[in-house]
Amino acid sequence: MTDDDLHGYRTVRIPGNIEKEDQIIGSLTMRQAAVIGGTAAVLWCLWMVVRAWVPTLLFLAPAMLVLFAAGLSVSVNRDGVSVDRLLLAGLKQAVCSRRQVLAPEGVQQPPAFITAKTRGGTKPPVPMDLRVRAVTESGTIRLGPDGVSSLAEASTVNFALRTHSEQEVLIGGFARWLNTLTGPVQIVSRTTPADLGRQVELLRERAGGLPHPLLERAALDHADFLAGLAARRTLMDHKVLIATHELDTKAEQRLLRRAHDTAAVLAGCELNVTVLDPTTATDVLGAALDPDRSTTGTGAAR
Repeated sequence: MTDDDLHGYRTVRIPGNIEKEDQIIGSLTMRQAAVIGGTAAVLWCLWMVVRAWVPTLLFLAPAMLVLFAAGLSVSVNRDGVSVDRLLLAGLKQAVCSRRQVLAPEGVQQPPAFITAKTRGGTKPPVPMDLRVRAVTESGTIRLGPDGVSSLAEASTVNFALRTHSEQEVLIGGFARWLNTLTGPVQIVSRTTPADLGRQVELLRERAGGLPHPLLERAALDHADFLAGLAARRTLMDHKVLIATHELDTKAEQRLLRRAHDTAAVLAGCELNVTVLDPTTATDVLGAALDPDRSTTGTGAAR
């Protein structure tokens, strides 16, 4: 018997999914009912047109297959996204240009002699629809008519190695943060190849200034170890970013306050959250657009 039973009450966990759509017809949501009902209506109209020439069973078999496929596409999810939305996203990616460049003024057409040589086989690039307009001096990211965002980097905690009571404390702290949210928030987990070249250079440069020869030898040995490790294996760098968003373009101060409140609340979950400065935020955005480039000390606020 637990302490809750002795006091006459028991704590019950109530699962809640705030993103779950309302079910209006049985277990079907509005969107699922519209897709399935629309498909059935189209098939019925098609049957009314062709029933004079097509036998009933010959039409019924493919019609039921199409209706089943439509229902399956809106019912089955992958990573929280329905199959029909994934198919639409794949179709959109297939028809859009694969060569996009940062050219807000537009892409100029190549000269006629170049077009004649390529015989129209190479399509020119198209301007990239990049939402980011600027990174302010306070570190916020202006997204034009879409509002403003702020980035923060969060550490991780090993949840599986904690006891049950410790896990409850971590979950409770995270739940408190979720309950304090007053606007859109996105958690992004990024894994990119790590570049240890800069760390190895710093170790070798500063080894000569250490106060004892043994310390210098240890620093050089550690630099050699890191260089050998990077040569033998592909090292990965894992980062967790928290993006706080405000739809109001003039709400930068409220956005920063929300970001710092996030850092304060998640400290109770043993998570170190650091709001990114302009230079680091620019580096993170640059790495997202070009993951292969080095992102150490290359940012510049605008």
